[in-house]
Amino acid sequence: MDEVLPLFRDSHIPQIKDYQLELQNDLTKTNEAFQKNLLKNYNKILSLTDSVNDLSLNLKNVDQDFKSLCFNDEKFQLNKLAPLPYQTTTHISPPRDEEKVSIPSQNILVISNWTISINNFCNRIVTSTTPSRIFDELLLNFHELSLIPVPSKFEALVKDKCCRLQKFLVDSMKTLNLTLLQWVKLYNLLNTEFSSKWDDDLLSIFNESLFETLFNDNVQALLISSANSKDHQYYSNQQYKDAIVVDFVNSSTFRDHLIRRTVKEINTHLDTLSTLRAKLKEPETLHQLDIFHDNDTNLNDGTVSPLDDDALKQYIDTAVFYSKGLTNDTTLQIYQTVQPTIEILQNLELYKCPQETLTDLRNKLITQLQEFKTQISSRLPSPLENSTSVVDDFITSYNNHNLLQLVIDQITQLRQQ
Repeated sequence: MDEVLPLFRDSHIPQIKDYQLELQNDLTKTNEAFQKNLLKNYNKILSLTDSVNDLSLNLKNVDQDFKSLCFNDEKFQLNKLAPLPYQTTTHISPPRDEEKVSIPSQNILVISNWTISINNFCNRIVTSTTPSRIFDELLLNFHELSLIPVPSKFEALVKDKCCRLQKFLVDSMKTLNLTLLQWVKLYNLLNTEFSSKWDDDLLSIFNESLFETLFNDNVQALLISSANSKDHQYYSNQQYKDAIVVDFVNSSTFRDHLIRRTVKEINTHLDTLSTLRAKLKEPETLHQLDIFHDNDTNLNDGTVSPLDDDALKQYIDTAVFYSKGLTNDTTLQIYQTVQPTIEILQNLELYKCPQETLTDLRNKLITQLQEFKTQISSRLPSPLENSTSVVDDFITSYNNHNLLQLVIDQITQLRQQ
């Protein structure tokens, strides 16, 4: 750019065109010279490439041999060699022989590999194209570390790295794309091994976050998966059949967390139900479901255009809601709150929740439904009203009776559980 601008300032267009032709000619000559030299020296380039490759292989072999010399004490037995004369001009005591013997080189290698595996896991697991290999290396190195006594001089390092792994797991819980089996292995690692190395506060946060993550994915599937005779409905059947996962799902810890999480969910539904019933006392805030879709934009000169699948489904769903007496947004929301709660109670019973807890939750839901039933009954039209509203009264009465029957059926279903 610095050469082009002065050219346009100082030269005419014909001169610039001549300069362009000269430049193209120079480029052509340079390219021809390059091709000629490349063909002339092609064999030398290939030979040099082979030499570089050989040099790289030799360096790898030397590095491997050097590692073997340093750490393979069984083969080379360097510890039996006489120590080199200690020479120094300053008054410094030589290292004590017992410290050399107390930390075998193989143990130092194990600790080094373990440290590297934690760094790789924390730095690369999220972005790596081979996360399973990084995960397996982490567990393998933890196993190797468990087989050796950790020297006291490395205690602080081990505790620091364990803490770093815990912090990473807690902070990255939502971004880690691990399988159920991998999560269970991590849970077992943090709760059954190296108990003295883990931070208690971080461990508690990790456990709560882990169970919350598993239950948020599909809590109903986890409930049903407790029966070994059934295929798992969320995770692959092969994963679920793994003995590690089976023991985890059938453990008392898993059951306690699941029951506590489910009870909390049911109480949330009960609070929502109370709020919705209170909203029924303010009729002006209710929005009628539009079964006829009078504001449909598909109308054109009085002719209804063909319905797509979504629109047809909307018509059918609204008609089904009306047949149950669900004619406004609030009664529909009440139904959509109560029905899942009944199903959750059934699943909670299958998971051996304490009977007193189940009874208490079931009675709370029945009480709310009975109060809702009373609200519906109070809305039934009086036969003494003006005869000009006979049709409206009939439709309202019909819808309310359907809704009343729906609530009675729900109460009966709960009492028969």
